[in-house]
Amino acid sequence: NNKQEKIDGTDPKNPDTDGDGVTDSKEKTDGTDPKDACKFILASQTLAPSSVWNTSDCDGDGVTNSKEKTDGTDPKDPCKFILASQTVAPNSAWETADCDNDGVTNKQEKIEGTDPKNPDTDGDGVNDGKEKTDGTDSKDPCKFILISQTVAPNSAWETSDCDNDGVTNKQEKNDGTDPKNPDTDGDGVNDGKEKTDGTDSNDPCKFILISQTVAPNSAWETSDCDNDGVTNKQEKIDGTDPKNPDTDGDGVTDGKEKTDGTDATSPCESIVANITLPLSESFLDGDCDNDGLTNREEIGLNPLKPNDSNATTVPDYLEQNNHTDSTDDLEIFNAVTPNGNGENDVLVIRNIESYPENTVTIFNRWGVLVYEVNSYGQNGKFFKGISEGRTTINKNEELPSGVYFYIIKYKNLQGITKQRSGYLYINK
Repeated sequence: NNKQEKIDGTDPKNPDTDGDGVTDSKEKTDGTDPKDACKFILASQTLAPSSVWNTSDCDGDGVTNSKEKTDGTDPKDPCKFILASQTVAPNSAWETADCDNDGVTNKQEKIEGTDPKNPDTDGDGVNDGKEKTDGTDSKDPCKFILISQTVAPNSAWETSDCDNDGVTNKQEKNDGTDPKNPDTDGDGVNDGKEKTDGTDSNDPCKFILISQTVAPNSAWETSDCDNDGVTNKQEKIDGTDPKNPDTDGDGVTDGKEKTDGTDATSPCESIVANITLPLSESFLDGDCDNDGLTNREEIGLNPLKPNDSNATTVPDYLEQNNHTDSTDDLEIFNAVTPNGNGENDVLVIRNIESYPENTVTIFNRWGVLVYEVNSYGQNGKFFKGISEGRTTINKNEELPSGVYFYIIKYKNLQGITKQRSGYLYINK
């Protein structure tokens, strides 16, 4: 009643003395102050607030009361507002507060252009306060220190690719790689390429050499991935493979070839006594001395005991004329042991390559032709104890151990046709 209003100091002619949109009587029941426009319960507003109230800023957050009503935020909570709606100067209480608890005051965030309501303005997973102490940029999602990430990055950051390596930031986090470093392990291959290659972006020694497109880091350069005694950097300079201890496959490590003064990229240039590794297939299939016999056929399968038929200390695979004197400088080894040990696995006819016009025929003890070929010793034509196929013997059938008879016809350098014949023995 009017009397009570006089006692309370409110206006008996105004149902809302302070203009906050809540009737005086409701404020009495709510226990709020009908004479203070900023002391009210928001849910109790039933009247249109006054223009003074509308343009005021009860919580001091820089957003007018009416704008907060329009935005659907709380005009009584200084940390519930829309940043873009700030049109008046916030009060000192708001400026010294830290609405997002990121260690940076609201005022400082306004000065720096960060969001006082978002502890991680750029969404990179590092709160704004930590970025200040780290000296990184709170507004750049790609400028941060990885180990400082303590909050979940936002979706925009996760789908971005900060280091442009073809792998999203989120995937890099899942893979354990560095979203700020395109080549996490420093091997010269970017993380995206390692994913497509199927190699390990976290292991500097697991990569494909031809995929290197960026400069490796110093740690990689001073390492020795293949443990051959040569640093990765030096191998790149030398043109050898930093992932293969024996680049040319000759059984001698690249490091040993450096100390020996031989060429680690040339399979036919090495010191045989220094062979310590298995010989590569490409080396075994080669012909270092160009005599028509592969290195495999000449050196044997034991790299520490290469064949040396004439005891010159030079292995057969490096020595072209390693046979003893004979008619037309031709020597026939009459033992064939096709057991895969690399010694006498084929019928060796030394210097047969000098007489390409030749025919070799072999008969078993019953006179059945089991092998016949023209141009023996050319293009891989060698008798390996396997039948060429006749009426009683199947083609490609391994011949049994025993005595056989051979006939070799050839035209010598004077154009005279000659013949050599004799027995040979197959022993398995």
